Amino acid sequence: MPYFKTKDNCRIHYEITEGRPLATALVFINGTGQTIANQRSNALVFKKKFKVITYDPRAHGMSDKGSVKLDINMHVEDLLTLFDYLRIEKAILVGTSHGARIAISFALKNPERVLCVAASSIGLKMSWRTKTLVKSWYEILDKSSVEAMAWAFVPWIFGNCFLMENQSLLPKIVKAISSRNKKESLMAHLKAMMGYPSFSQTLSPLLCPGIFLYGSDDIMVEEKDAIDLSALCEGKFVKIEGSGHMIHVEAPHEFQKILFDFFDKVLK
Repeated sequence: MPYFKTKDNCRIHYEITEGRPLATALVFINGTGQTIANQRSNALVFKKKFKVITYDPRAHGMSDKGSVKLDINMHVEDLLTLFDYLRIEKAILVGTSHGARIAISFALKNPERVLCVAASSIGLKMSWRTKTLVKSWYEILDKSSVEAMAWAFVPWIFGNCFLMENQSLLPKIVKAISSRNKKESLMAHLKAMMGYPSFSQTLSPLLCPGIFLYGSDDIMVEEKDAIDLSALCEGKFVKIEGSGHMIHVEAPHEFQKILFDFFDKVLK
């Protein structure tokens, strides 16, 4: 399995799904508790037009936690190291939730390396409900297990329709989250998230095209905050009816079509 090392000697796991020779690079960046495995189905679809790179952000999946304190700037530096390691001059960034924050932060700091950004399930600020939720996940991990946290995680990240239609699938989702993530690493990640500054303190318009996807049944992100973020970044806002926080899982075909249409338009 391929890894690269960061400046502080942290191993980061990545995968490349190649399609056409010399195709434009597209990097998927997952959210909390997700890993490379969550994007493999998307990678197979998007490889028709792009060279797809997926990776486990620091403290997720098969990547190390590292020995230094986590923060959003470190995630940005890790992604830049991945770009340099793979000799990616410019790429499309597709981020979900915490991964969307990494994507936007990277684009603001390294605009010359980004063709466009697609950000899902993120708002200008974190609501007090979501801040408390992140703390509750941390406390569950501290007192119990990744599996227990995953069961607490699932009702918040998926919309009502998905939960109703996929009850038999939920134990498998929980098992996947718990088997692919390490307790100590997730605790470090959640603790870091609780200390993140509000996006509103650091944000400015993107210097590349951006699209912002929001699920109408996302109870972790308030619609106004999602709209405000897209407006401040001067991006396009798209609302996905019936979806919760995990748009790429709950509405994969709609997610893929919206992104392909967007990329076709902005990358001409």
